[in-house]
Amino acid sequence: MGHHSQSGKVARNVVKNHGKKGLEILLNGWVQGVDNATLARELGISRERIRQLKGLLVDVQITVTPRSGVSAALGQLGLFGGEE
Repeated sequence: MGHHSQSGKVARNVVKNHGKKGLEILLNGWVQGVDNATLARELGISRERIRQLKGLLVDVQITVTPRSGVSAALGQLGLFGGEE
């Protein structure tokens, strides 16, 4: 089974077991950075199951941006196109 079809099946199962609101709670929670324990309590399922669902339903991307002081220091050093 392909990754996309598996994700769709899992999403449908979440809706079947927890309603559209349950899927919305999960997706919004992940976007907002809500911890797994809180989501688990809200849906009445284990933190491990939340972790599994997260792995199946979303791709997590982390953006790291240097703070302005670091950017200025990089610029002074002539590194990484920092701000002068």
